[in-house]
Amino acid sequence: MNELNHNTLQHALQRLPEYEPPAALWDVLEESLDAEEMLGESVRALPTYEPPAQVWENLEAALEQKIAAKPALRVAIFRRMVAAAAVGLVLLSAWWFFKTENSSGEQIVVSQEKLDEQIRASVQEEEDSAFELVQTLCQSRAPVCEQPEFKNLKSELDELTQAKESLRQALGQYGDDPSLAAQLVRIERERSGVLRQMMSMI
Repeated sequence: MNELNHNTLQHALQRLPEYEPPAALWDVLEESLDAEEMLGESVRALPTYEPPAQVWENLEAALEQKIAAKPALRVAIFRRMVAAAAVGLVLLSAWWFFKTENSSGEQIVVSQEKLDEQIRASVQEEEDSAFELVQTLCQSRAPVCEQPEFKNLKSELDELTQAKESLRQALGQYGDDPSLAAQLVRIERERSGVLRQMMSMI
């Protein structure tokens, strides 16, 4: 089977630049190899020791004690597991008994939270004149609308207005959800703060 583009590969390999490693590199490699050889010789020169017979006897005695203690430990663990399973079975039986006995008297109760009218009034207020004034100024390309700080405030105001509209739609879908209403009040307060800052710059 012929290799594709063999000549092209050979020409490319011949054109590759050649590099000579620095001379210090070979010295470093040689020192590293010498250090490894010296370490091996030092390890072989270390004296060997034979532990006294008492050490082996102590180890053997300790192992025999552990082996003897294992069955007792297994029996204790097994007893605890059996006791836990029995308690669980008793609790499960009691729960099942009370559930089936009281199933005939079950009732489904539906409740609905009512939203405070003051919150509803503050949430459903009309667009204020300050917002309309800012919109009119920026549509007429007033110089204040070109200032970077004013642009940042306008961008923040637009985001808050979008969030406010989204929450109003969600309130329309989900009715009197107190958490949505509270979020809407918080957004209105933030909008008022941004509008105050913008009005002070006009």
